[in-house]
Amino acid sequence: MPSASRARRPLRSALFIAAACSTPVATGAAPSLLCTVSASGERYVVRAIANVSPYSAPAIPIGDRFLFRAVFQPAPRRPDAIRLYVYRADADAAPRLLHEAVFASPPGAARSGIDLIGRHLVYEGELGRALEYSCRVVAVSFDGAAR
Repeated sequence: MPSASRARRPLRSALFIAAACSTPVATGAAPSLLCTVSASGERYVVRAIANVSPYSAPAIPIGDRFLFRAVFQPAPRRPDAIRLYVYRADADAAPRLLHEAVFASPPGAARSGIDLIGRHLVYEGELGRALEYSCRVVAVSFDGAAR
């Protein structure tokens, strides 16, 4: 159970820009994937800007037990526009894939900011730890503000 001081920690933010942004939409904003990730009593916000190569998206440390990687490649009718990965972080070995989820980006999702995938819970049995996440597509203006 988290201590009282841990429960009062502010929401941590991990911002990454994996590669060049895709062509901005007519409103002057580019789509971005915004994920809220929780593990060990701490919450993180991970933002993935649309990228060209799935290999350029970094894995973000979530606490000291997990890595979270979001690949966002919006394109019309692309069935794998969103790929989400959770890895077990191990100091003695290479990260181990625990979870992979693949989603299509529905038309108009950037305008509505709806939760695309619901909440996912990934449980790592050897460690007895869990990670929970949910994501939504948002439009991000060139000044960095989510719309």
